[in-house]
Amino acid sequence: MNRFYEGTHTLHTFAFNTNVTSVTDNRPLLAEGNESLKFTRPLDVTVQASAVIYVADAGAWRRFGTGGAIWALKPHLGK
Repeated sequence: MNRFYEGTHTLHTFAFNTNVTSVTDNRPLLAEGNESLKFTRPLDVTVQASAVIYVADAGAWRRFGTGGAIWALKPHLGK
């Protein structure tokens, strides 16, 4: 799965077919309440081998030095 940021302020996962010529799945990352997880201005996204996703979010930045956050998103393994 690869990830990208969309103008809706969500991060999406997507998968390719075996030939890597078309997308076979595309869905947003979900929060605990099963709604799309939204960010203000994500600048960078990285994924560890352990499946933890790190998101650097610039925030609103109405004033220098405020509003940003680094998120560590851990996978939900379900029931």
